[in-house]
Amino acid sequence: MSGLVPYDELQSRFDGYYTPLHAAHFVTQQLMALTTFVAYGILERHPRLRVAFLETGAVWALSYLHRLDEHLELFGFDRGALTMEPSDYFRRQCYVSVEEVEPGLATMVAEYPESVVFASDYPHADGTFPGSTTELLETDELSKGEIVGVLRDNARRLYGLDS
Repeated sequence: MSGLVPYDELQSRFDGYYTPLHAAHFVTQQLMALTTFVAYGILERHPRLRVAFLETGAVWALSYLHRLDEHLELFGFDRGALTMEPSDYFRRQCYVSVEEVEPGLATMVAEYPESVVFASDYPHADGTFPGSTTELLETDELSKGEIVGVLRDNARRLYGLDS
């Protein structure tokens, strides 16, 4: 048994091979969780709820939100009674974390400027410490304002520290 969910399915698919199981697990869980929050109208009914999807990077959400928006348009989410597009709920209430300058981060931050927060992954073995913020602080891909948003302002919003 493990804290990984859905562990049995992933264990079977990857025949107990840890690395692909670990790589697929986090993203799979985030996709399913975001889908649940949107499709069942949780974000619609609880507009002040803030949801953070952590430990998976940020950019996965960009294409997946596009997919959810398309599914709303094509099929609807009849159990959710949605009044906005999934991407608008995300923009209003959701967050993803980034540990480095991942490919496509500038596009993600441009599209969802208040939804990306920094995470160091400390004290996990795959976290960088010290110096976990160096790459973000030195990147030319984000403006100074975007960097401040990712490293400070967005987390303040997530945790309600500006209220």
